This record gives sequence, structure tokens and C-alpha cells, in this order.
Amino acid sequence: MARLQQAIDEAQEAGYVGKNILGSGFDLEIHAVFGAGAYICGEETALLESLEGRKGYPRLKPPFRRTPAGLFKQPTAVNNVETLANMPVIVNIARRVQPHRAGPEERRTRLYAVSGHVKKPGVYEAPMGISFKALLDEYCGGMRDGATLKGIIPGGASSAVMTAAEADWASDFDTLKAKKTMAGSGAVVYLDQSVNMAHALANLMKFFAHESCGQCTPCREGTAWLSRLLDKIVAVKARSKTWTTSTRSRGRWR
Repeated sequence: MARLQQAIDEAQEAGYVGKNILGSGFDLEIHAVFGAGAYICGEETALLESLEGRKGYPRLKPPFRRTPAGLFKQPTAVNNVETLANMPVIVNIARRVQPHRAGPEERRTRLYAVSGHVKKPGVYEAPMGISFKALLDEYCGGMRDGATLKGIIPGGASSAVMTAAEADWASDFDTLKAKKTMAGSGAVVYLDQSVNMAHALANLMKFFAHESCGQCTPCREGTAWLSRLLDKIVAVKARSKTWTTSTRSRGRWR
């Protein structure tokens, strides 16, 4: 928050933000608002609710009325920082080449927020589609303490986990969608051989159960049930069961 406010102050001093920007007659004010850090506020209407001083609950949809009546009932466009940061690059490319004709040299980069058991965790701007192995070795310095890679979370905690054998996969959206996982937010986590995957999954599910806003039943009840089930698995208290179905009855546990 402090760094964001500092950046806004520097932009104002340089004349890039405020009244009559660079003598153009165009005005633009930027205000930083400190939120409560709720996961659900990544959903745009919940973000608007939070900005208006209420609990971060998503607004009921439809109707989809964010644009004509969004923040404080005013027309509102919601974008994230990464989108806005890419706009100058997109505009510059559009001046030189039509987007549908862009070759490999015109393809954009992406921000990867890398954490886990790597030597140099951080946020890196790397070519879109870089392999997870190249991202690990060329940007993060490899696994820390000589550890062996065990798994990769490719795009945030809700994406399907990849194995070490899949580290050569490209990190672009289409490739990962075809592989039944997703690029998601670009938050990549590298896990070493010391990680108990059941413990890791239980930890992630505990987070989702805690962060559920509770408005819809599947998430409110489902994440809590899954969290309790995974806790049992971790404690070796879960029992293996077989799901059977019948043409005359609903599926049942046997």
C-alpha cells in the first residue's frame, strides 16, 4: 500500500496524474483504498462493495449493471493493475502491426509470481508460454538447497497440480487448458520432495473454506466438508469407500 501511494505521488509530481495532464486538458485522479484483504474481493462486484464500505459480498447477477451503475451508482470499468500496465505495450504494437498478424517477436510477456522451494522467489516478467523448467532455472535460480522438484502449482491454488515430469510444459493459457489445468493468475508454486501432498492440499482447502463468502451453498458447505475430509486423511482417519450406482436408485456409499 505504501509503495502504491508512493508511485501515485511520483506520477502526480511528474504531471502524469491530476489536472490537465501534460497540458492535454485531460484530468485523471488516482486514489488508493486500503481493503481488508478478502480473497472474495478478487470478484469485481465484491470489490465494488468493499470500496463502498460494505462487506465484500458479490452482488447478485443478473442483471449485469456494473458499467452503467457500478461504484457509488456511477458508470464503472473494473480492470486489474496488470491489464493497465500492458496497455501502453498493446497500443505501441497496434501502431506497427495488426494484432492478428503479430509474429513471435510481438507476443507479450506476463508477470509470474513465483514462490515455494526456489532459490529466488519473486515476481518475474517472462515471455508468455515459457516452460516451467525454464522459469525455474533461468529466473529463480533452480530449487533451493539442492532439493528435487516434486510438483508445480501452475496458476494459483485452484489450478490442478502438475508433476515434476511435466515441468517442460509451456505456461500459456491454451496449453495448460488442454492439459486439464490452468494458467490462472500466474502464481506459480514449486514444491520439493519434502512436501506431503495430502498436507499441502489440506492446507489449501482450509484457506478456501476460511475465505468463502458464504453466499452460495456449494462453496459455503462444500469447502468446509472437503477441508474436514482432508484433515481426516492427513490424520489417517479416513476410510476408503467405493461409489456404486444403480439404474433404479441414486448412487450410494458401500
